[in-house]
Amino acid sequence: SANQQPHEAKLSHELLAGAASFAAMKAYQDHEKKEGKATSHETAKELLAAAGGAFITHMVETKGLDAIDNYKAKKEH
Repeated sequence: SANQQPHEAKLSHELLAGAASFAAMKAYQDHEKKEGKATSHETAKELLAAAGGAFITHMVETKGLDAIDNYKAKKEH
């Protein structure tokens, strides 16, 4: 509700999201290699995927949920 503390991103959630994103990109790269397709800039892609996952988690936990809570509070009054 509107009287609660703002949502804060948890480092553990950001790390988990980053690790999951990294693992997904790594699995995709491994699949491409197995199929004989050329891959380039593998590590850079993996790091970008990990950072993207952590960023999305951070934004949802901080901005997204507060915006939803504010909308609900306005609807209640």
